[in-house]
Amino acid sequence: MEEAQRLIDLAFCFDAVLFGGYIRDVVVLGKTSYNDIDLMWPTETHRSFENFRRTLLVVFPGVNITHVIDKGNRRYGHRMDVHHICIDRRIQVDCCLYNGSFRDWLNDKSADFTCNLFYRTSTVGIGLRYVPENLGVPNPLQALMEDTRNKRFRCIVSGEGDAHWVRAVNRALRLVRDGWILDGEFIDGYHESGLTTAYRYVMARVNRINKIMKETALDAVSGGLTPGCTERVRRKLFDESDGSSRTEDGETDGSETD
Repeated sequence: MEEAQRLIDLAFCFDAVLFGGYIRDVVVLGKTSYNDIDLMWPTETHRSFENFRRTLLVVFPGVNITHVIDKGNRRYGHRMDVHHICIDRRIQVDCCLYNGSFRDWLNDKSADFTCNLFYRTSTVGIGLRYVPENLGVPNPLQALMEDTRNKRFRCIVSGEGDAHWVRAVNRALRLVRDGWILDGEFIDGYHESGLTTAYRYVMARVNRINKIMKETALDAVSGGLTPGCTERVRRKLFDESDGSSRTEDGETDGSETD
């Protein structure tokens, strides 16, 4: 963690913006583990990234630093070139060069979930890129931080096309398996009707997400119920009388890909 924080502090010296899972897991939730570090440089600070990359060799002497460039990476939308930097196989950093201004990035509705809207800079302790539609609260930052601390999130994917939704549903499924709760529906009717070849794949995982959350809710209350009552609640939740609790999608966990 100390090395990661040292790298982030260094990036802030070179105009970087920290966003993504590290903010969610480490800054907001206070966890000590993370998958990777996402950094962003808008157009006006692209030169600062090159200085940051060169400085890494000085700040982390003697370590193995690999650098792979991914042009037009779809993970962050269509406007990112992503430099994947791995420091001695311990710290994975995705350095995203955004083709637009910082203000453009703030208003670029490319986040997938409300828990991934946070960002941090050298001058902003924690901020929101934008306020999702229909949030309806007087203090959006406070409300979404509280939701995130309670491991609750909403899907705010706005992209068209199967690729956006395949990636989002896989990420949502991982969160739910880790104990998160999805508030509201994952996909609305408009975007669901726009799915083509990935329709069955996406909807199968939506069913799986809903089933996991029902099981989590049942586990939370079953301790105070008799076995018979627990079984009745289970049947009510999963509609076992008509068999709908059985493999909704006809697929096994082994078929899932990220």
